[in-house]
Parts: sequence; structure tokens; C-alpha cells
Amino acid sequence: MDTKTKISNRITQLFDTGKKDVLNIYFTAGFPELNDMVTIIKDRVEHMMKKDMTLAQIQAAKPTEDWDGRFGTNPAWTPAQFVEALYRTLPTAKRK
Repeated sequence: MDTKTKISNRITQLFDTGKKDVLNIYFTAGFPELNDMVTIIKDRVEHMMKKDMTLAQIQAAKPTEDWDGRFGTNPAWTPAQFVEALYRTLPTAKRK
């Protein structure tokens, strides 16, 4: 099993157990390119949330598109799920 699959499986496991700080695994896994990716996508999602966009609208805008070819191919952890995780964990007061 490759590293990307192991990370995806671990994230899925954390979601299944209801863990809220799922994204911390990226920052502690020792993958600096993932850290940069998550930061950029987080900023994009947060910006859209501040524009009062719904989760569905944010997912449709594809804030992960730059990385989907590399990291978005695992059906167990899709880009839409990743965006939803960000959306649910970001402390923006108004969500639709």
C-alpha cells in the first residue's frame, strides 16, 4: 500500500470515528507539499465561505482542482469530501 493510500485510509478512519481535527494528519505526516496544498485550498474555501457560498456551491467551484489529478483519485477520499471536511472545520460563523 502506498503512502497516499495509507493517509487516505487514516483520514477516512478518523472521519468514521467522528474526529473533528482530521486535517491535522496532513500537517503531522511530514509531507510539506500536502501542507502547502491544504493551506491554499483552505484559504480558497474560507474565502468562498465569507461570500456566503453554500457547501454545494463551494464544491462545484472545485477549489481542489489544481491537485485533483494527483490526490483526487481515491474513491474513499474524494475532493468533495476534503472540501466538506474543510467547510465543517473552519470557524466561519455563517454557513448555508
